[in-house]
Amino acid sequence: MMYFGALGAALLLLASQVSAHLEKHGPHDRFWKHNKEERSLEVDGVNQFQNIETCIDEMMKEEDKIAMTTQTASQRNITNMYYDNYEEWNFMVTVENAITPSHVAAVRALGGCVRKFIPRAYEVRSMSIEFGYDHDVGLGGNCPTHLAPLVELFLPHVFHDMRRLLSLVYDAANWSDFLPKNDNYRPYYILPAPKDVGFRAAEHLTYDEFKEGLKDHMDGLDTKYTFNYAFSGPDEYGGGEFYIKHGRRREHKMHLKPKKYEAMVFLGGYYLHGVEPITSGKREMFSNELWTYPDAPYGSNLWSNTADRMEKYIAFCDRELEKGNTGPCKVDFGAIVGNGRYNAMTNGEKSDDDEEEEFDDEDDEDEFDEEEEMDGVPLRPAGAGYRKNLEEEKEDAQNGAATCSQSTVAS
Repeated sequence: MMYFGALGAALLLLASQVSAHLEKHGPHDRFWKHNKEERSLEVDGVNQFQNIETCIDEMMKEEDKIAMTTQTASQRNITNMYYDNYEEWNFMVTVENAITPSHVAAVRALGGCVRKFIPRAYEVRSMSIEFGYDHDVGLGGNCPTHLAPLVELFLPHVFHDMRRLLSLVYDAANWSDFLPKNDNYRPYYILPAPKDVGFRAAEHLTYDEFKEGLKDHMDGLDTKYTFNYAFSGPDEYGGGEFYIKHGRRREHKMHLKPKKYEAMVFLGGYYLHGVEPITSGKREMFSNELWTYPDAPYGSNLWSNTADRMEKYIAFCDRELEKGNTGPCKVDFGAIVGNGRYNAMTNGEKSDDDEEEEFDDEDDEDEFDEEEEMDGVPLRPAGAGYRKNLEEEKEDAQNGAATCSQSTVAS
């Protein structure tokens, strides 16, 4: 009894620390609020804010524009909760009618306008390339248009409805009172409340260039929740089933083909998942990842958005405040922390500093060298995700499996 009381108290403390963590780092809109107030979105020296806003207005039908601001997904219905008997928690929840048709139209319009005025925000993302191979080894991939924090900027009604979805699922899944039942729990098991997470990524996804689907990956331990909206129905494409693996050794593989407007909300940073080969038609999704930091700043992406980089960026902005610079932190995210291995916002070019900064001090190097293991599943510190050495990755590729090192690929 005393053991569980002490453990419960420790977990409550960790949960409170998660809340304090985001509060310490500032509000969700800390790094994009000034874009909205100043109506500014600089791309190669040109302010594209008005162009994107006008483009969205022109692309949307009048009835959708009215519905977008007046309707919410009031017919949401939780269809299933998926339980992991080993971890003893609900690891995924599906919700039908999770997004309204007008909100889908708005996200599609935003994606189209971003591709027009910020073409670098669209990426043909091969997992083989992201793993460092010089040729395609059959790991699949997808084609994201990076929309963080542009959904917040241009589609506030959609953004707030997305947050309502997370709150609904969080309560239904009882994630607020989750208590790990094995002794090897880690702090990242704590599932923060919706008010304590920001958007790490928002991606409008297609698979036109990757009919082979998307092999096994996790979204990285920085990601607390992943939620994917189905913009295409199961009758609009052949194959392409989403799958997720659970159990002690991830031996149980569950398949799901979501209905149109349905959402899958799951613990993507912890569970292997992927997409089966697409045999016909068009698979279209809207994928989002949330973490315990403010919403990611404009110009960042999943390669750049790791906990260590965000900590560096926040520390820089905080120092500017201490110097008396009371205005918003407008400095380019990549200029401070590097752009990650591949950066869609800079034409996919590798930052000169990226390889050096990953191990730029002895403590970081030790952190990556000391691989933890829990019940046979190798774990890395939060932010490093799940990594293997190159030979193991090649062996996995030959066996038709892969594991993302960081949250670079979303289902």
